[in-house]
Amino acid sequence: MRAFFALLLISVVFAATKNIRLGRAKSIESIATKINRMNTMRALRGDSGHVDLKQVQDTQFYGPIQIGTPGQTFDVIFDTGSSNLWVPSSQCKTLTCRRHKQYDSSASSTYVPNGEKFEITYGSGSTTGFMSNDVARCAGFNVTGQDFAEITKEQGISFFTGKFDGILGLAFETIATNKATPWWINALNRGLFDQPQFSFWMTKDANDDLGGVLTFGGVDKSRFTGDIVYHDVIERTYWVIRFNNVTVGNTVIFNENRKGIIDTGTSLITGPTDEIEKIFGLLGCRSIRGECMWVKCPDFNALPTIAFNFNGVEYKLTPEEYILKVCAGDTCECVAGFMGLEMGGIYTGSWIIGDVFLTTYYNTYYYDGSRAKVGFARAIQ
Repeated sequence: MRAFFALLLISVVFAATKNIRLGRAKSIESIATKINRMNTMRALRGDSGHVDLKQVQDTQFYGPIQIGTPGQTFDVIFDTGSSNLWVPSSQCKTLTCRRHKQYDSSASSTYVPNGEKFEITYGSGSTTGFMSNDVARCAGFNVTGQDFAEITKEQGISFFTGKFDGILGLAFETIATNKATPWWINALNRGLFDQPQFSFWMTKDANDDLGGVLTFGGVDKSRFTGDIVYHDVIERTYWVIRFNNVTVGNTVIFNENRKGIIDTGTSLITGPTDEIEKIFGLLGCRSIRGECMWVKCPDFNALPTIAFNFNGVEYKLTPEEYILKVCAGDTCECVAGFMGLEMGGIYTGSWIIGDVFLTTYYNTYYYDGSRAKVGFARAIQ
């Protein structure tokens, strides 16, 4: 169980389609010209691309990108709770870095040095390093001149134990460290996507070889049922929507306008500690270090449904959907998919809506330069 807790992530920063499976030109100019021509052809065809995601016990969802020429492949968390792209640097000598793939600028003919200091803090750790610039490729889309960070120090058990190498941020430029334009914004500005949106389907089966599918440029209609219901983004920092209330059975946890941060990089659902503890009391689990577990998994039929209300639309989670079941052989333990977390400043009282919710509901993110919105539909599992 201790190993399971080490996998949990809180990534939010405090400061018509085709399947693509990602698995030397003579000069920077010729490479850029070739890539831009490929991107133009793709845009004219109206393409979008899929990234197959891997997963670890329904707590980490990650997939491949490439940086440099020739491409150096990294597995990254695709994170709507932050905006920067970073990977470990070959200059990093720590054990955490050595456990993961490292970017080597000397091996890339399209590398452009920057050197500006980079530092970012997440809910579950921090990273420091320096800025660089190179070609970044994802789902078949190529962005030249992408600013990213080479990390020389990582702090946090999630970074040490994680199967992922780095993070590709999918939030807005307003919260990007060093004012680096996010990869997806660069792709939008260059007209690479068929539609100005990206979408996630993530499995709820901890044993599924396919952890999820990230679609750039549209939605994958085979992954959800019913219509997508959209909610306007009220702040273009994180993907923030209006959050009206939470109920556990017939008990109201809060009933006022709050902010819901939709975050694919956070494993659980987080909220103010007193409100989360109230949920724990209603579920009958034992609270340990802000999380709640049952030594013996409960009777799911005896537990209540939990409902989340966004802009007057109610989304329900059953016990099977909000409880994480962790098994080792024939022995299983159960963990409630909630955790207390205090956010400060303008986000005081806010909740982070993480993967416990986002594996249940297909989630899509739309931004056309003027309007931003998040959509949900019941995911097909």
